[in-house]
Amino acid sequence: MLEDLVEVLDRWWSALDAHEGVDFVLNCFPFLAHMERDARTALLLEDLRRDENESIALLDRAQAAAASGTAEVLSTLEREAPQIFEEPPDDPDDHLDTSSAGIKRRLSLKPLLDDDAYTQGKERTDDDRLHTAIKMLEAIAAKAKRPDLRTRLQELERALTHAYRERRIFHRTAAGAGLIRIERDLADLHPPIHDPGELADFGRFGRLRRSSFGKIYERLFDDTVSGGISDEVELGINQRVTVMRSDVRRIYGEVRRRLGAERSLLAVFERYRQRSQWYEAERLRAIATAQGPGKPEDRLSDTLTTYLFDHGLNPLTRPLVGHLSPDLLGPGAPFSFYVEAKQYKAGSPGYLLQGLHQVWDMLDHLRGSKFDVKEAFYVVFRLGGPRYVFEPRVQHQDRIVHILMIDLAPTAQRGSNAPVTRSFTAAELGPQPAQKKTTMKKKVAKP
Repeated sequence: MLEDLVEVLDRWWSALDAHEGVDFVLNCFPFLAHMERDARTALLLEDLRRDENESIALLDRAQAAAASGTAEVLSTLEREAPQIFEEPPDDPDDHLDTSSAGIKRRLSLKPLLDDDAYTQGKERTDDDRLHTAIKMLEAIAAKAKRPDLRTRLQELERALTHAYRERRIFHRTAAGAGLIRIERDLADLHPPIHDPGELADFGRFGRLRRSSFGKIYERLFDDTVSGGISDEVELGINQRVTVMRSDVRRIYGEVRRRLGAERSLLAVFERYRQRSQWYEAERLRAIATAQGPGKPEDRLSDTLTTYLFDHGLNPLTRPLVGHLSPDLLGPGAPFSFYVEAKQYKAGSPGYLLQGLHQVWDMLDHLRGSKFDVKEAFYVVFRLGGPRYVFEPRVQHQDRIVHILMIDLAPTAQRGSNAPVTRSFTAAELGPQPAQKKTTMKKKVAKP
């Protein structure tokens, strides 16, 4: 039962929290391993990683938009007032290089390779290069007496600064960021067997060179080190352990909260998919093929409805929303969602793509209403026929569609025995532009 899982998780955390110093770090390994062994908590950890990835993606998009807008202003000034730019200095890496080439270099936004290892656990990746480029170009626009361009740059700067603050809030408070950091720290102390590559080794080496973290490694795994350590190093170790404890406590608290509320939507849907494929495929096939009211996908989506209700959600079945009827709608922030279900037993790629485009249309239809949702689930039941491969997650602007393929085909038609698979491209899965209607001119017979 769910209560038993929460109770066990509480006991694990109490035991871990009782440890001090490097013993706490050592016991983080079995604590996280325990959470990964249980399917429910493992899915919640995956949810937390997804949250972190989405936070990084939001910042990436904000940086890309700011870089693109700044590049447009730069291009305008190069075209209209090329004499306003200074010549590049002899040292092209000079931080005061305000030439057009120097500003373009800052707009490249390539991640910096440092000892934090390619953005894992990092708050930002641009090292203020983009912000500096905008400021430089603001001064040049003022010198060129172009207040309109200067105003545009200030708008870009405000949007970028807002995105930086959003990322900082998430990075310092969210369990997803804490999970990425603690997993990186534990992997540094106990690297996996597979070769992570030269760059990962470089990042790990750099982090272990730091006195406090390197001393934790020595305490745990280097038996050749003997003798005491200074009070300063001891203080550094304790400070690092305090940060790690804070991250793990945040992970534990968030997982416990989501378990108690059963509100990790993707985890609940993934659990339904696994249960359906492993234990109920035959029963669900019978439901889909039986004679009865409604279409086969309606009867299958009804089983999903009852499953979601049993897990604490209250979805509405085929409600009428502005003359349209989504299969399932779970209104009410912050855990609102929309579900569209399809089934097939023969080759039908066009039908499945049409269903996904229907999802995007419904999301647009609900936008701005009291039923507005930002997360949709496109559930495809395979009863037979070819296997289709979708991206598990498609995002457009601020809307996300999770695509779940639930394979209910007989065992003989699964795995290596399944017919040829077709993979859909990301372009096919996103919203499609409206098709222009062409009108045929009626020919009039000449008298």
